[in-house]
Amino acid sequence: MRFALLPQLEADFLATGNRGEFTFRKISVPVKGENLTLDGMFCTPVKRSGYFFTSEHAKERIVLHFTAGHIRSDMGALTRNNFHVSTPFVISRNGTVYQLYSSRFWSGNIGKGIGNTGNAEDKKTIGIEISNYGYLTEKDGNLETIYSRAKDDQGRVAPVDVYCSLAEKDAYQKISSPFRGHSFYATFTNEQYESLIVLLRYLTAQYHIPRQFMPEPKRFLPTNDVITFKGIVSHVNYRDSGKWDIGPSFDWNRVIRGVQAASFQPSVSRGVVDVRGDQPPIRSEDELEALQPKSRSLTVEEVALEEDIDSTAVLEGTKKKGLYALIVGINHYDRSIALEGGVAFGQLSGCVGDAEKIKAFLESQEGYALHIKTLFDKEATKEAVVKGFEKHLAQAGEGDIVLFYYSGHGTQEWADKEVWKAESDGRLECLACYYERGEEENFLLADKELRYLLQPLSASGAHVVAMFDCCHSGDNTRNGTFARTAFDNAVEKRIPWSFKQRPWEHFVFSKKLSRDEVKKQGEAKALPEGLHVQFSACESDESAMEVGGEGVFTKALMETLMAADGEVTYQALRSRVRQYLRNLYEQKPRIYVVNGEEALLYSLFLNRGVGKDSAAFADVLYNNETGWQLSLGAIHGLGEDTKKIRVLDVEAGNTEYSAKVGEIKTDYTLLDLPQSAKLDEAKVYKGYVENLLAGSIRIKVENADGLPKTQKALMDALTEKGNEVIKLDEKEPRYTVHNNAGQFYITEQGNDFRPLAMQVKASKQSVAFVVECLKRIAQWEHLKGLANSGANNLAGDEIEVKITAIENGKRTPVSLKDGAVEIDYRKVGERWQAELEIELTNKTETPLYCAALYLTYNFSSLNKLIPGAVKYLEPGTSVKLEYKGKTAIPFQQRKEVQVYDQGR
Repeated sequence: MRFALLPQLEADFLATGNRGEFTFRKISVPVKGENLTLDGMFCTPVKRSGYFFTSEHAKERIVLHFTAGHIRSDMGALTRNNFHVSTPFVISRNGTVYQLYSSRFWSGNIGKGIGNTGNAEDKKTIGIEISNYGYLTEKDGNLETIYSRAKDDQGRVAPVDVYCSLAEKDAYQKISSPFRGHSFYATFTNEQYESLIVLLRYLTAQYHIPRQFMPEPKRFLPTNDVITFKGIVSHVNYRDSGKWDIGPSFDWNRVIRGVQAASFQPSVSRGVVDVRGDQPPIRSEDELEALQPKSRSLTVEEVALEEDIDSTAVLEGTKKKGLYALIVGINHYDRSIALEGGVAFGQLSGCVGDAEKIKAFLESQEGYALHIKTLFDKEATKEAVVKGFEKHLAQAGEGDIVLFYYSGHGTQEWADKEVWKAESDGRLECLACYYERGEEENFLLADKELRYLLQPLSASGAHVVAMFDCCHSGDNTRNGTFARTAFDNAVEKRIPWSFKQRPWEHFVFSKKLSRDEVKKQGEAKALPEGLHVQFSACESDESAMEVGGEGVFTKALMETLMAADGEVTYQALRSRVRQYLRNLYEQKPRIYVVNGEEALLYSLFLNRGVGKDSAAFADVLYNNETGWQLSLGAIHGLGEDTKKIRVLDVEAGNTEYSAKVGEIKTDYTLLDLPQSAKLDEAKVYKGYVENLLAGSIRIKVENADGLPKTQKALMDALTEKGNEVIKLDEKEPRYTVHNNAGQFYITEQGNDFRPLAMQVKASKQSVAFVVECLKRIAQWEHLKGLANSGANNLAGDEIEVKITAIENGKRTPVSLKDGAVEIDYRKVGERWQAELEIELTNKTETPLYCAALYLTYNFSSLNKLIPGAVKYLEPGTSVKLEYKGKTAIPFQQRKEVQVYDQGR
């Protein structure tokens, strides 16, 4: 149901820029004559422009709209290339104010309405879109969106699109009398109301627009008064039919009070964001205008009146996304052809069958315009696979989906170490394409070539997924021996051989990139990685197994996808497949986002949308060997304090069961469920863990002059059930919560004049924000203090950390003292900064998994300093941390830190 997905969808949009479609820069503009700031995000599409006109006209009115969609579809519709229908502001459900262009300029937002001939009203008005689905239709105990069962021009009926159930009372409002034929409407959030009030106060002050609203008798009616009224109106005041924004299902009184009050301060957290980087916030619309996308100049600035905001949004579900798939399966290699060293690839039996299952699954899925190309056995030569990328998959465009699936043998070849410096084992991973005589020297498709082929697909704006049911290990693998012993018909998809280093001209990119270019520029710059989701059947030191004529990875994958009918996130898919294979084949599949945000893992398979999974929930499923398992373990924060897990049956109205925690493993936990629960072993349930990844945080409360009622509200919130991570400790607190001068704020103990988070007005409503800040700090403290206290813990000297300072080309080693290093900043312009190179080396005789977590001063965390987040380090090998593809990592003092230090 859409309502449950909206928070994660908005978080995904903000975290990834809708997977690179948009760029963001923070806005912080003061409201004239008030102690109030309009905070938001300047949002710019990377590849589009021409959605507004840059001529200026006097502003007389502000028009309120709702979008009839979610933030992702909203922003796409409002930034169509060379299509002048838009508004300068959009307010998401979490309260983030997105600004698309300067409010001085204009675009079509009213359509064929009263007085809008020649776009006269468009030019005089400033439109504000509030992200909201609008009216809903009751059907079978649910409420469906306007897109549900809608017909397109060809008479095709869209799928059912359920917004929420009638039991989800906070998702909708039922008004007493139908408005324009409808009684049910999606609710707006507190954060949207607060942000709207701030935005309206800013605009009315900026353009001297009276802070008045259309009188109540005419507020929801089309009226000629709108063309002479100066103040705040809604879209329905211009349109006699076909529009529902914004009618009586809106808290008009709250907005009017907030806008007309002598002063205003928000009481809830609204879209709190911290965009990383050294760019300061935009402080004025003059500054913003210089950053707007440039549009082509038009001799006539006019928008067809039939075009309005709703007309720009294609009905969801009626226009199918293109799904371009290249599916490769190779069972039979020609063993009569002698390869290097006399090696030969063993015959497989399940790869073509597995590939056909993938094809059949795609054909069973609705909502896509399918374009599938298969290459089986002799068809799957290297030339044909490359052509499949460059001719077939390259047809995908923005919003389409690309899937590359390969099942066959994998292997390795020796790398040119002068060029491919990041390969710690000195080898490149390769797919073994089919080969004829004369192709013995050039049939391997290396990972670098796949990187080259995938990048333009990602750059097109398509959602790209690559899946590999093969392995690349050149050595004997532990699970391969295990599987061959346990199963008579087990086959490994690998050969224990590394082929010789190839000539440069055999790489598919050799005609466009010379060896010297790649060597000089570095791999990251010469061969940039495109954003995509990658599935691998196993870890690099394991084998992808075929048992009983089926690839065990693809079998588990298909069973999971079929059981969920494709409605499963990438993260959940990985977890379920891994749980299925655990303790049976000892094969651990990998999934990760290449060159992108991990939030993408929480979108649904093949970009159906954003899934319901959140960090607090995990799968509970049955394993034939070990029984019921939770897909979280010690590495996720479960420990001795975790006694019970709430298990929810989502399909049965969130029926709840209680499970006792058994043995906690590294990344999963065995559960003990009562027999009376009678759970279905074929189903997947949801497990909820309270305060996951949060240790306790010790605080004290300092009440300087707070009102008794606000102090009571604060203390009640800090001690209520669910907030057990917050420990009141007067003797040894780590942090202090202040109720001072009418504000709540948090500081470190003993540093009472440096707030660690936004100061908020002390009120009953704002205590929730304080609690959420404390919980976030607790999570940050937990990450900071992560340690393995078990018997298999590391001594601490297994990883050697080597740090080098870089200044004007000069490299200076930096020594560590008690595990810490002091950074010597140098002043460059107005900022203090330094560049460091950090290298990690495995000093043991055992392979280690290595991750680097950067914890910022403002309680954020970053795990992108190692490509793929985690690096498998062979004994004696090293990895250098990277930031944006460069090993020289820039560190800067944030401006607010400098200002605070200067004022001490």
